[in-house]
Amino acid sequence: MSKKTVDTKTESLKIGKFSTKYDSLYKEFATKYGLDWIMLKTIAYIESNEGLFKTTSVDGLSLGLMQITRSTAKLFYKRVVTDTELLDDRISIDIACMLLKQNVGLFGTNIKYIVMGYNQNAYDLKKNPPIERSGAINYWTKYQKYNAEIKKSYNI
Repeated sequence: MSKKTVDTKTESLKIGKFSTKYDSLYKEFATKYGLDWIMLKTIAYIESNEGLFKTTSVDGLSLGLMQITRSTAKLFYKRVVTDTELLDDRISIDIACMLLKQNVGLFGTNIKYIVMGYNQNAYDLKKNPPIERSGAINYWTKYQKYNAEIKKSYNI
């Protein structure tokens, strides 16, 4: 099964109108890692339409709610992580938080780079100006749009 792409120009954001079954997990792990739970929700929406398309990505490299690669999972868990584990929402969010926390260490309070580093290799992003990395810029644009709509729907 491939990951569905969402046309952000024509499809209005449906997520966040009501809390989802994942909100308590976002809040739990955001508290554990000192992150913003709305950031997690926004990234989950970008990555898997907040769980609607959480199987393998189009390129076959990422899995789960937060679309974690096997290599990223191994980096943070210090062991091979099975595909079944990557499809577990708690594990997916946990690894995503570890990655975001690493990015906070690299980029401080620069939310733009923290978010772009989630989608792109953060170390490469630190070396190369983001203007040269169109994938990172596109990801940031989506993040801004969805984050604003989610916050509005939650009156944040």
